[in-house]
Amino acid sequence: MKSFNKVLLNTLLATTTNSFLWFAITFWMYLETRSVIANAFIGAMYPIFTGLFGVYFGTYVDHHKKKTALKLSSTITLVTFLLAGVLYLSAPTSALQSVTHPLFWLFILLIMAGSMAGSLRLIAMSTLVSVLVPEKDHDKANGRVGVVNGVSFAVTSVFSGLTISLLGMGWAVGIAIVLTALTLIHLSTLHFKDTD
Repeated sequence: MKSFNKVLLNTLLATTTNSFLWFAITFWMYLETRSVIANAFIGAMYPIFTGLFGVYFGTYVDHHKKKTALKLSSTITLVTFLLAGVLYLSAPTSALQSVTHPLFWLFILLIMAGSMAGSLRLIAMSTLVSVLVPEKDHDKANGRVGVVNGVSFAVTSVFSGLTISLLGMGWAVGIAIVLTALTLIHLSTLHFKDTD
């Protein structure tokens, strides 16, 4: 159970970071464009893409070690957030304020891809309950996974809004990059029994 709790803590940080940046991008997008339609569009696309990739993610988790899936999830997230950060710093401000500019949508898609990669982690985390936790404690462990998912969504909307209003989108991306890197570093220090 001790190993499971460490992985769960790691997942709390990763999931909170993903939710933080996703909420931040939706706040920022509306403030920059004043387009409710654009916000509605990305709001609808996120669950559709998550559902489409869910089948692939589930298949990947079934055929690979769970720690490998966790690392892959955080690596994809880190790479896409880094690319989004580079784009944010290098693109003309006007391009990132226009829903008709391709760079605006590329920025949104990079953050969406990084956030969606977190679904791979959540699938792997659910399967780790049966690997790392004695059967008699499965109900408690599943409850903790649910709490982590709920907490990550509950707290991030507040922090995302504050970050966008006080610091801006650049800081939000930077914070997400640092936290994702810390998640990946922490994950590499964890050792637990795994199966493929």
